[in-house]
Amino acid sequence: MDIYIRSKKTKKWSYISTAVIRIGVETFEVSGHKDEDTHWINGIKGNDNDGNIVWEEGTSIIGYPITYERVHSTQRIYTITLNNDNEKIVFKTWKDFVRVDVINPCNEDFSGSLGLMGSYPDGKSIGRVNSKSLMDDRNVFGQEWQVLASDPKIFHSIEGPQYPSRCELPSKNSLRRRLAESEIPRAEAEILCSNISKIEEHDLCVFDVMATSDKSTVNAY
Repeated sequence: MDIYIRSKKTKKWSYISTAVIRIGVETFEVSGHKDEDTHWINGIKGNDNDGNIVWEEGTSIIGYPITYERVHSTQRIYTITLNNDNEKIVFKTWKDFVRVDVINPCNEDFSGSLGLMGSYPDGKSIGRVNSKSLMDDRNVFGQEWQVLASDPKIFHSIEGPQYPSRCELPSKNSLRRRLAESEIPRAEAEILCSNISKIEEHDLCVFDVMATSDKSTVNAY
């Protein structure tokens, strides 16, 4: 199994615009609003009817069922159920943003997994070249896991910097300026995100609300 994400950079920050999973020889890809707001199965674009996705019952990836839910006009959820009803991979979209969650992973399926989500099961930031090297710098760690020329090409199209060109990173100064210029103060963002219990999720929500100056961003969580 491989899961790739594609990020897009704005003037001040970046976000995940598209994500794709490969299991065996089959792929399933999901995009946010700016990247057509749809999905692809084995490179074939999903059908839509006046902007509403036409979803066929029984859709699957290499036998694992995929379900689709349109929460509202700006949010969609695709769920891949793996070897039991509790083990799932969930793709969520909200406006331009895409998110991937691995729910209740089993040791037999994910033991030894590495990548941007960290090693399984301890979540350590381990480099791809030396599986024992721990990486403290998040920017260096992110660049370490850029898709290489030798990696499988599983997105339906090629976009953005391709290795050996490096991914572009927003500067810390530009991020600070963006937050300082936000139309939503931190105190208000904290209140908007107060229903999110996980500390890391809460902090990400506060950052996103302030960075986008959009109160509805909390709905992405």
